[in-house]
Amino acid sequence: MMPRAADVPIIEVEDLNVRFRTREGLLHVLENVSFSLRRGETMGMVGESGSGKSVSAYALTRLLPKTADVQAGTMRVAGLDYLSAPKADIEALRGKTISMIFQNARAALNPIRRIGDQIADVLHRHSGLTRKDAREAAVQALAEVKIPDPAARYKSYPFQLSGGMCQRVMIALALAARPEILIADEPTTGLDVTTQAAIMDLIREKAASERMTTLLITHDLALAADYCDRFVVMHAGHVVESGATGPIFARPAHPYTRRLLKATPDGTSALSDLEPIPGNLPDLRKATTLCRFAARCPHYAADICDVPQKLRPAAGAVWPAHHVACARAADLNAEAA
Repeated sequence: MMPRAADVPIIEVEDLNVRFRTREGLLHVLENVSFSLRRGETMGMVGESGSGKSVSAYALTRLLPKTADVQAGTMRVAGLDYLSAPKADIEALRGKTISMIFQNARAALNPIRRIGDQIADVLHRHSGLTRKDAREAAVQALAEVKIPDPAARYKSYPFQLSGGMCQRVMIALALAARPEILIADEPTTGLDVTTQAAIMDLIREKAASERMTTLLITHDLALAADYCDRFVVMHAGHVVESGATGPIFARPAHPYTRRLLKATPDGTSALSDLEPIPGNLPDLRKATTLCRFAARCPHYAADICDVPQKLRPAAGAVWPAHHVACARAADLNAEAA
């Protein structure tokens, strides 16, 4: 029986490895990273700064610098095989099929071009509109992200807008050509809580109306929990846990995920209740299939942690599959039961 279209992942990544060539040697930034997304699904990718979240996104959009060496067992986006497709075909995906909201919207926007013209450029290239029609559509795109007086704001430059306004412009730019996939890389960084909620509600509204697949990259677990169907938890270039949002929050299986949750404000606990994660990220110049969290895991690390890790089903997992890259997962879940 052929799989239904809804069951076929629109993003499929298996054993993604990314290394950067530096003067000090190779940095093994991603090692054997695997994940997939179905059409219309919203998945959160969480972890500390330096965990490899943004590098994963740049690998999907093929925006990594020339110093990056990218290898994978499978890397398929919207039916296109990244491992065999010509460069021109991959570049044609950007903007139309897959689009991205960058971390710092003001820095990502062209500082010497009017914001409306930047959106019109995307529409002219990817939607086949004339320059005149693209300008009109750009005004409409600004209106859709609730920018007041969009016709007047069309002529503004990024430096004339607030951080929240720039973020809305970035969203309008990313969504202008109605992409099938949106990657939102820390879309609320530096914004106040009210603006954060407005930005995230806007992304969710667009995802629902367009049946758009969304990959939300963030270090804010509480924020992602409100908007994501599933989670991928990353630490030092490894996927350490993945599964549905509910089970991960109710019964995290990996010690790192537990530490992340204890370090995340939930709106009810006092600051004194928060527990920082001990230690630092390991040296990424060393390639390893061993657990990179073992040195920061004084309560759970054992001899078994020094053998190559494999993704194993977590006890009590529910749909979709809940996996954890921890050799002691079964023991830890038994202790928590």
